[in-house]
Amino acid sequence: MAKKVYAVRVGRKPGIYHTWDEAKAQVDGFKGPVFKGFTSMAEAEAFMKGGSVSSGAAKSATVKNDIVTAADAFQNLQKVTVEDGGKYNILDSQIKEQCIDKVALITKAFKTAFASPVSIDDISANEDVKTLMSRYGCDFDSVSSDVNIAFVDGGGDKVGANFESTRILFGVVFYNAEESKFSLYRYALERGTDFDWLFRASNVAGEELAALFAMYIAARLGLKQIHIYQDNNLPAKYFSGAFKKIHKMDDYMLQIFINASLQYLKQGMEINFLYVPSEHASYKDKAKATKGKAVYESQDIPKVAFEMAEFLNGVSDRLADYKN
Repeated sequence: MAKKVYAVRVGRKPGIYHTWDEAKAQVDGFKGPVFKGFTSMAEAEAFMKGGSVSSGAAKSATVKNDIVTAADAFQNLQKVTVEDGGKYNILDSQIKEQCIDKVALITKAFKTAFASPVSIDDISANEDVKTLMSRYGCDFDSVSSDVNIAFVDGGGDKVGANFESTRILFGVVFYNAEESKFSLYRYALERGTDFDWLFRASNVAGEELAALFAMYIAARLGLKQIHIYQDNNLPAKYFSGAFKKIHKMDDYMLQIFINASLQYLKQGMEINFLYVPSEHASYKDKAKATKGKAVYESQDIPKVAFEMAEFLNGVSDRLADYKN
Protein backbone atom coordinates (compact mmCIF):
# COMPACT_ATOMS: atom_id res chain seq x y z
CA MET A 1 0.00 0.00 0.00
CA ALA A 2 1.09 3.58 -0.60
CA LYS A 3 0.38 4.75 2.95
CA LYS A 4 1.31 3.05 6.21
CA VAL A 5 0.88 5.66 8.95
CA TYR A 6 -2.14 7.91 9.58
CA ALA A 7 -1.80 11.16 11.52
CA VAL A 8 -4.98 12.69 12.96
CA ARG A 9 -4.26 16.29 13.97
CA VAL A 10 -7.91 17.24 14.57
CA GLY A 11 -10.35 14.48 15.47
CA ARG A 12 -11.95 12.64 18.38
CA LYS A 13 -8.57 11.51 19.65
CA PRO A 14 -5.61 13.16 17.87
CA GLY A 15 -2.64 10.91 17.35
CA ILE A 16 -0.74 8.67 14.97
CA TYR A 17 -2.35 5.40 13.94
CA HIS A 18 -0.94 2.41 12.11
CA THR A 19 -4.17 1.23 10.46
CA TRP A 20 -6.82 3.09 8.51
CA ASP A 21 -9.61 1.56 10.63
CA GLU A 22 -8.12 3.09 13.80
CA ALA A 23 -7.71 6.51 12.17
CA LYS A 24 -11.13 6.31 10.53
CA ALA A 25 -12.80 5.89 13.92
CA GLN A 26 -11.35 9.25 14.95
CA VAL A 27 -12.54 11.25 11.93
CA ASP A 28 -15.78 9.65 10.67
CA GLY A 29 -18.65 12.03 11.46
CA PHE A 30 -16.31 14.47 13.19
CA LYS A 31 -16.85 18.05 12.01
CA GLY A 32 -13.75 19.59 10.41
CA PRO A 33 -11.25 16.75 10.84
CA VAL A 34 -7.65 17.29 9.78
CA PHE A 35 -5.73 14.11 9.01
CA LYS A 36 -3.36 12.57 6.48
CA GLY A 37 -1.57 9.36 5.62
CA PHE A 38 2.21 9.14 5.33
CA THR A 39 4.82 6.59 4.35
CA SER A 40 7.14 7.51 7.23
CA MET A 41 6.76 8.18 10.95
CA ALA A 42 8.95 11.30 10.66
CA GLU A 43 6.53 12.94 8.23
CA ALA A 44 3.57 11.98 10.41
CA GLU A 45 5.19 13.46 13.51
CA ALA A 46 6.05 16.68 11.66
CA PHE A 47 2.45 16.94 10.50
CA MET A 48 1.16 16.46 14.08
CA LYS A 49 3.40 19.35 15.20
CA GLY A 50 1.94 21.58 12.51
CA GLY A 51 5.04 21.42 10.33
CA SER A 52 5.21 21.08 6.57
CA VAL A 53 5.45 17.74 4.80
CA SER A 54 8.00 16.61 2.27
CA SER A 55 7.68 17.35 -1.42
CA GLY A 56 6.49 13.78 -2.03
CA ALA A 57 3.31 14.39 -0.05
CA ALA A 58 0.29 16.49 -0.89
CA LYS A 59 0.63 20.14 0.11
CA SER A 60 -2.68 20.32 1.98
CA ALA A 61 -4.23 17.93 4.48
CA THR A 62 -7.72 19.24 3.76
CA VAL A 63 -7.95 19.02 -0.02
CA LYS A 64 -11.58 18.52 -0.98
CA ASN A 65 -12.47 15.31 -2.77
CA ASP A 66 -15.38 12.91 -3.02
CA ILE A 67 -14.24 10.41 -0.39
CA VAL A 68 -17.07 9.70 2.06
CA THR A 69 -17.92 6.86 4.40
CA ALA A 70 -20.49 4.25 3.39
CA ALA A 71 -22.82 5.60 6.09
CA ASP A 72 -22.59 9.13 4.69
CA ALA A 73 -23.08 7.84 1.14
CA PHE A 74 -26.23 6.01 2.24
CA GLN A 75 -27.65 9.23 3.66
CA ASN A 76 -26.63 11.32 0.64
CA LEU A 77 -28.09 8.97 -1.96
CA GLN A 78 -31.45 8.81 -0.21
CA LYS A 79 -31.83 12.57 -0.66
CA VAL A 80 -31.39 12.60 -4.46
CA THR A 81 -34.39 13.92 -6.38
CA VAL A 82 -35.57 13.48 -9.97
CA GLU A 83 -36.82 16.81 -11.33
CA ASP A 84 -38.51 16.79 -14.73
CA GLY A 85 -42.04 18.22 -14.77
CA GLY A 86 -42.21 17.51 -11.07
CA LYS A 87 -40.04 16.61 -8.13
CA TYR A 88 -39.67 13.02 -7.02
CA ASN A 89 -37.45 11.46 -4.39
CA ILE A 90 -35.17 8.75 -5.74
CA LEU A 91 -36.97 6.22 -3.52
CA ASP A 92 -40.41 7.19 -4.85
CA SER A 93 -42.43 4.20 -6.03
CA GLN A 94 -42.99 5.84 -9.43
CA ILE A 95 -39.23 5.99 -10.03
CA LYS A 96 -38.77 2.37 -9.04
CA GLU A 97 -41.73 1.11 -11.06
CA GLN A 98 -40.58 2.70 -14.32
CA CYS A 99 -37.21 0.97 -13.93
CA ILE A 100 -38.31 -2.56 -12.99
CA ASP A 101 -38.03 -4.09 -16.45
CA LYS A 102 -34.77 -2.24 -17.11
CA VAL A 103 -33.24 -3.54 -13.90
CA ALA A 104 -34.01 -7.07 -15.05
CA LEU A 105 -32.22 -6.44 -18.37
CA ILE A 106 -29.13 -5.02 -16.66
CA THR A 107 -29.02 -7.88 -14.17
CA LYS A 108 -29.15 -10.36 -17.05
CA ALA A 109 -26.25 -8.55 -18.77
CA PHE A 110 -24.24 -8.58 -15.53
CA LYS A 111 -24.83 -12.32 -15.10
CA THR A 112 -23.59 -12.95 -18.63
CA ALA A 113 -20.51 -10.76 -18.20
CA PHE A 114 -19.67 -12.29 -14.81
CA ALA A 115 -19.84 -15.78 -16.28
CA SER A 116 -17.45 -14.90 -19.11
CA PRO A 117 -14.38 -13.10 -17.72
CA VAL A 118 -11.65 -11.84 -20.04
CA SER A 119 -8.49 -13.94 -20.01
CA ILE A 120 -5.64 -12.22 -18.18
CA ASP A 121 -3.19 -13.96 -20.50
CA ASP A 122 -5.01 -12.53 -23.52
CA ILE A 123 -5.12 -8.98 -22.20
CA SER A 124 -1.46 -9.21 -21.13
CA ALA A 125 -0.58 -10.07 -24.74
CA ASN A 126 -2.39 -6.96 -26.02
CA GLU A 127 0.18 -4.54 -27.47
CA ASP A 128 -1.41 -1.54 -25.75
CA VAL A 129 -1.31 -3.31 -22.39
CA LYS A 130 2.30 -4.33 -22.98
CA THR A 131 3.05 -0.64 -23.50
CA LEU A 132 1.30 0.20 -20.23
CA MET A 133 3.35 -2.41 -18.38
CA SER A 134 6.56 -0.91 -19.71
CA ARG A 135 5.44 2.68 -19.13
CA TYR A 136 4.49 2.22 -15.47
CA GLY A 137 6.71 -0.72 -14.52
CA CYS A 138 3.69 -2.73 -13.40
CA ASP A 139 1.93 -5.96 -14.19
CA PHE A 140 -0.85 -8.04 -12.65
CA ASP A 141 1.56 -9.77 -10.28
CA SER A 142 2.93 -6.56 -8.74
CA VAL A 143 -0.23 -5.23 -7.08
CA SER A 144 -0.25 -4.79 -3.31
CA SER A 145 -3.64 -4.16 -1.71
CA ASP A 146 -5.25 -5.20 1.54
CA VAL A 147 -8.68 -4.20 0.28
CA ASN A 148 -10.80 -5.30 -2.68
CA ILE A 149 -10.39 -2.89 -5.59
CA ALA A 150 -12.07 -2.35 -8.94
CA PHE A 151 -10.92 -0.11 -11.77
CA VAL A 152 -13.90 0.68 -13.96
CA ASP A 153 -14.48 2.42 -17.28
CA GLY A 154 -17.25 2.77 -19.81
CA GLY A 155 -18.25 4.62 -22.95
CA GLY A 156 -19.54 4.38 -26.48
CA ASP A 157 -18.24 4.63 -30.01
CA LYS A 158 -19.94 8.01 -30.73
CA VAL A 159 -20.19 7.56 -34.48
CA GLY A 160 -23.37 9.55 -35.24
CA ALA A 161 -23.75 13.17 -36.31
CA ASN A 162 -24.82 14.10 -32.79
CA PHE A 163 -22.31 11.78 -31.14
CA GLU A 164 -24.81 8.96 -30.79
CA SER A 165 -23.33 5.54 -30.13
CA THR A 166 -24.13 2.19 -31.67
CA ARG A 167 -22.70 0.40 -28.63
CA ILE A 168 -22.21 1.07 -24.94
CA LEU A 169 -19.29 -0.75 -23.40
CA PHE A 170 -18.09 -1.20 -19.86
CA GLY A 171 -14.99 -2.84 -18.42
CA VAL A 172 -13.93 -3.80 -14.90
CA VAL A 173 -10.54 -4.80 -13.51
CA PHE A 174 -11.39 -6.50 -10.20
CA TYR A 175 -8.93 -7.53 -7.48
CA ASN A 176 -10.14 -9.87 -4.73
CA ALA A 177 -7.82 -9.12 -1.80
CA GLU A 178 -8.93 -12.22 0.12
CA GLU A 179 -7.68 -14.48 -2.67
CA SER A 180 -5.03 -12.10 -4.13
CA LYS A 181 -6.68 -12.68 -7.50
CA PHE A 182 -7.50 -10.49 -10.50
CA SER A 183 -10.56 -10.95 -12.70
CA LEU A 184 -11.24 -8.92 -15.84
CA TYR A 185 -14.62 -8.27 -17.42
CA ARG A 186 -15.91 -6.60 -20.56
CA TYR A 187 -19.41 -6.29 -22.00
CA ALA A 188 -21.06 -4.46 -24.91
CA LEU A 189 -24.70 -3.41 -25.25
CA GLU A 190 -25.90 -2.95 -28.81
CA ARG A 191 -28.26 -0.26 -30.07
CA GLY A 192 -31.40 -1.58 -31.74
CA THR A 193 -31.99 -4.04 -28.89
CA ASP A 194 -33.81 -3.92 -25.56
CA PHE A 195 -31.18 -1.45 -24.32
CA ASP A 196 -32.08 1.52 -26.55
CA TRP A 197 -33.26 3.46 -23.48
CA LEU A 198 -29.62 3.60 -22.32
CA PHE A 199 -28.40 5.60 -25.30
CA ARG A 200 -29.67 8.99 -24.16
CA ALA A 201 -26.30 9.61 -22.51
CA SER A 202 -24.21 6.70 -23.69
CA ASN A 203 -20.79 7.69 -22.34
CA VAL A 204 -22.01 8.41 -18.81
CA ALA A 205 -24.26 5.34 -18.87
CA GLY A 206 -21.21 3.18 -19.54
CA GLU A 207 -19.42 4.64 -16.51
CA GLU A 208 -22.43 4.04 -14.28
CA LEU A 209 -22.83 0.50 -15.58
CA ALA A 210 -19.18 -0.28 -14.89
CA ALA A 211 -19.34 1.06 -11.33
CA LEU A 212 -22.56 -0.82 -10.61
CA PHE A 213 -21.13 -3.99 -12.12
CA ALA A 214 -18.16 -3.75 -9.72
CA MET A 215 -20.63 -3.79 -6.80
CA TYR A 216 -22.43 -6.73 -8.40
CA ILE A 217 -19.15 -8.66 -8.69
CA ALA A 218 -18.32 -7.99 -5.03
CA ALA A 219 -21.74 -9.25 -3.99
CA ARG A 220 -21.46 -12.38 -6.13
CA LEU A 221 -18.08 -13.12 -4.52
CA GLY A 222 -19.51 -12.63 -1.05
CA LEU A 223 -17.32 -9.59 -0.36
CA LYS A 224 -18.46 -6.84 2.00
CA GLN A 225 -16.11 -4.09 0.87
CA ILE A 226 -14.99 -2.55 -2.42
CA HIS A 227 -12.91 0.47 -3.44
CA ILE A 228 -13.97 1.63 -6.91
CA TYR A 229 -11.42 3.66 -8.91
CA GLN A 230 -12.88 5.80 -11.69
CA ASP A 231 -11.64 8.66 -13.88
CA ASN A 232 -15.20 9.87 -14.46
CA ASN A 233 -16.31 11.10 -11.04
CA LEU A 234 -20.07 11.46 -11.68
CA PRO A 235 -21.04 8.40 -9.57
CA ALA A 236 -18.74 9.61 -6.79
CA LYS A 237 -20.43 13.03 -6.84
CA TYR A 238 -23.75 11.43 -5.95
CA PHE A 239 -22.15 9.33 -3.22
CA SER A 240 -20.49 12.42 -1.72
CA GLY A 241 -23.64 14.56 -1.92
CA ALA A 242 -22.08 17.07 -4.33
CA PHE A 243 -24.81 16.20 -6.87
CA LYS A 244 -28.28 16.05 -5.39
CA LYS A 245 -30.65 15.78 -8.33
CA ILE A 246 -31.28 14.06 -11.65
CA HIS A 247 -32.52 16.42 -14.33
CA LYS A 248 -34.35 14.05 -16.65
CA MET A 249 -37.05 11.54 -15.86
CA ASP A 250 -35.74 9.32 -18.66
CA ASP A 251 -32.23 9.09 -17.17
CA TYR A 252 -33.05 5.55 -16.12
CA MET A 253 -29.47 4.36 -15.74
CA LEU A 254 -28.62 6.94 -13.09
CA GLN A 255 -31.85 6.18 -11.22
CA ILE A 256 -31.00 2.48 -11.29
CA PHE A 257 -27.40 3.14 -10.23
CA ILE A 258 -28.46 5.11 -7.16
CA ASN A 259 -31.25 2.76 -6.06
CA ALA A 260 -29.04 -0.31 -6.54
CA SER A 261 -26.18 1.36 -4.66
CA LEU A 262 -28.55 2.05 -1.78
CA GLN A 263 -29.47 -1.62 -1.65
CA TYR A 264 -25.84 -2.73 -1.52
CA LEU A 265 -25.08 -0.17 1.20
CA LYS A 266 -28.18 -1.21 3.13
CA GLN A 267 -26.98 -4.81 3.02
CA GLY A 268 -23.75 -3.75 4.72
CA MET A 269 -21.36 -3.40 1.79
CA GLU A 270 -18.62 -0.81 2.39
CA ILE A 271 -18.33 1.11 -0.90
CA ASN A 272 -15.81 3.88 -1.52
CA PHE A 273 -15.09 5.78 -4.73
CA LEU A 274 -11.60 7.03 -5.52
CA TYR A 275 -10.65 9.37 -8.32
CA VAL A 276 -7.82 8.24 -10.59
CA PRO A 277 -6.63 10.48 -13.46
CA SER A 278 -7.36 9.31 -16.98
CA GLU A 279 -4.29 7.40 -18.11
CA HIS A 280 -4.79 8.60 -21.70
CA ALA A 281 -5.06 12.27 -20.69
CA SER A 282 -2.17 12.11 -18.23
CA TYR A 283 0.17 10.53 -20.75
CA LYS A 284 -0.59 13.17 -23.38
CA ASP A 285 -0.47 16.18 -21.04
CA LYS A 286 2.21 16.31 -18.34
CA ALA A 287 0.49 19.24 -16.60
CA LYS A 288 -2.66 17.16 -16.27
CA ALA A 289 -0.55 14.27 -15.00
CA THR A 290 1.01 16.41 -12.28
CA LYS A 291 -2.31 17.87 -11.18
CA GLY A 292 -4.03 14.49 -11.37
CA LYS A 293 -1.39 12.85 -9.21
CA ALA A 294 -1.71 15.61 -6.58
CA VAL A 295 -5.48 15.10 -6.41
CA TYR A 296 -5.03 11.33 -6.31
CA GLU A 297 -2.52 11.53 -3.46
CA SER A 298 -4.78 13.93 -1.52
CA GLN A 299 -7.41 11.24 -1.06
CA ASP A 300 -6.93 10.13 2.54
CA ILE A 301 -7.84 6.49 2.16
CA PRO A 302 -5.74 3.34 1.65
CA LYS A 303 -4.98 3.01 -2.06
CA VAL A 304 -2.51 1.50 -4.48
CA ALA A 305 0.57 3.42 -5.61
CA PHE A 306 -0.07 6.02 -8.30
CA GLU A 307 1.84 4.15 -11.01
CA MET A 308 -0.18 0.99 -10.33
CA ALA A 309 -3.39 3.03 -10.38
CA GLU A 310 -2.54 4.49 -13.80
CA PHE A 311 -1.65 1.03 -15.14
CA LEU A 312 -4.89 -0.59 -13.97
CA ASN A 313 -6.93 2.42 -15.07
CA GLY A 314 -5.35 2.05 -18.50
CA VAL A 315 -6.31 -1.63 -18.59
CA SER A 316 -9.93 -0.84 -17.70
CA ASP A 317 -9.94 1.75 -20.48
CA ARG A 318 -8.76 -0.89 -22.97
CA LEU A 319 -11.45 -3.29 -21.78
CA ALA A 320 -14.07 -0.64 -22.53
CA ASP A 321 -12.55 0.31 -25.88
CA TYR A 322 -15.11 -0.11 -28.65
CA LYS A 323 -12.33 -0.95 -31.14
CA ASN A 324 -11.49 -4.22 -29.40
